[in-house]
Amino acid sequence: MDAQPTMRRVPLRPAAVLTGLTILALLAGAGCSGSTSHRGSGPSSSTSATAGPGASKPGPVSSLGSVTRTPCALITKSEAERAAGQPLGPALENADPAECTYAASDSTASVVLDVGTWAGIARVLAAVKTGAATGLQKVALPGVGDDATALSGRGGTPILYVRKGKKGFVLSISGPEVDDLPDGGLAQATTLAVAIAARL
Repeated sequence: MDAQPTMRRVPLRPAAVLTGLTILALLAGAGCSGSTSHRGSGPSSSTSATAGPGASKPGPVSSLGSVTRTPCALITKSEAERAAGQPLGPALENADPAECTYAASDSTASVVLDVGTWAGIARVLAAVKTGAATGLQKVALPGVGDDATALSGRGGTPILYVRKGKKGFVLSISGPEVDDLPDGGLAQATTLAVAIAARL
């Protein structure tokens, strides 16, 4: 059985921080509101970030809506390591926003899971698809939850947006073992997303 998740700060590799900054900026662009404090290496909800044309001051990530306060119950360390293709540190869990992160001790790889209501996640997905980030490739993922889409930039690792009923999650995997794969780690992320969706 995997060890219980702990709440502590770790440095993440730039790709993971950029993903967090993008989500924060997109939430602001989607007109979300609320209040939260955010652990981790990204900015707090009051920090500015730019994600492209029309991006403004980020809104709080808790705008995804609360569906669980224990997101690390949805993903084990061994599953995260299998997806990343390398050893990762212990789970780092944040309750609000509901986020679970497994990261390599040298910050070269990470698996990040954000869980929320589908309405909140759909706002982020819509903002991404309507111009906050351009040049993205969209791939439908049949058989993953009730609806799933993977988006990736030029040569980047995909970010999965998955709906199951009124809940949903955003999953990103990065690291040298997946970043250089022809699919950018999409197969590993999809396998992990199927397992997470079954538990949501």
